[in-house]
Amino acid sequence: MAHTNPKKNKAGLLASLLILLIILIALFVFLRSCTSEISEATPTPSAAPTVTAPPATETPEPSPTPTEQPPSPTPTEQPPTPTPTLTPIDLAGSFQSDTGTDLNLIAEWTAVSSDEEKVTLTVALYVESYSLQYSSLDNGATVVIDGVSHSFITDPIDYDGADGLAKNRLGSISVNLTPDENRTLTVPISVSWAFVGTYSGVDLESISAQDTIVLG
Repeated sequence: MAHTNPKKNKAGLLASLLILLIILIALFVFLRSCTSEISEATPTPSAAPTVTAPPATETPEPSPTPTEQPPSPTPTEQPPTPTPTLTPIDLAGSFQSDTGTDLNLIAEWTAVSSDEEKVTLTVALYVESYSLQYSSLDNGATVVIDGVSHSFITDPIDYDGADGLAKNRLGSISVNLTPDENRTLTVPISVSWAFVGTYSGVDLESISAQDTIVLG
């Protein structure tokens, strides 16, 4: 019966382990060298250079050139409105009765502007006749101006007719009137005289006359 030498077995085992170790080392070295070759073959990408952009230069916005305003026109000074010159009123006229005899009543009037707003109207009464005797009489004559009645005491008359047909004054009245904006007046006037007597054979109680005058 054969016997195995334990020393040979142990030596063979060590040899096997040594061979295995060598193989592993060789394999490790081989793999290591392959890895190095791969690393060398594949270039490592270089880092992209960092480009620092210069700061953007701000383009200044041009300031708008102010449009020069044309000078304001110098207002033309208006001449002062002239105050209208009021034409003064200075008028006169007359009217009379018609009794059919030589005895008649005459009204003579004058109109004068006393100021810008008033016109003074004066009405004087006269008796036209040949010889005449007449006594003063209270409210012997009446003048109606624009509807307003004015009575007064008449003057006495003692005329012998030496100068023929003549005028003798009975009296007068004056009133202030206001013209319109056009400085005109239309004034109706009526006059009467209480004669109450006979002249040339004609009975005459009251002698009257009327007219409408325009002033302005």
